[in-house]
Amino acid sequence: MKYLLLVLVLIALILGACQSNVAQSESVAPEQEAAAQQMVEEEQFVEAAMANEHAFQSGDVDRIIEYYAEDAVSMPPGFPVSTGKEAIEADLRFFFDEFDLDREFALVDYEVKGEYATRVGEWTQTLTPKAGGDPIVETGRCVLGFKKVGDEWKVAGEIWNTYE
Repeated sequence: MKYLLLVLVLIALILGACQSNVAQSESVAPEQEAAAQQMVEEEQFVEAAMANEHAFQSGDVDRIIEYYAEDAVSMPPGFPVSTGKEAIEADLRFFFDEFDLDREFALVDYEVKGEYATRVGEWTQTLTPKAGGDPIVETGRCVLGFKKVGDEWKVAGEIWNTYE
């Protein structure tokens, strides 16, 4: 009888430990899934953010503007704020009609929070006037805010400055 009682107590302890482990693994699984999903979102965001930068470096305005939301806002230094994709496209066309661009860019930081993300970058660029004249060398930083539109990351707002 003593042995039977001892066996039953041991079985109860083992079953209790197994149930505890199952409960812990069930609570960890959603956390692991959320972390994995966050990593996927971050990878997709960085890919889109850098594709936007590569489009800018290419000077292809049609390609650049694909990365902008319809209601995007651009705040260039020394110029009025441009609101809306059409206004930003006009600014880009003016810029690339006036200058050839040679740019080095470094992604400094980024953060993805649900449907919104930010990208911080630093750059050095040489702007060569197409009409002639001395090249302009600038070093600066930029912050671009993105939002998810459908399943794509689009620029919602941007601001930048130079160090000079």
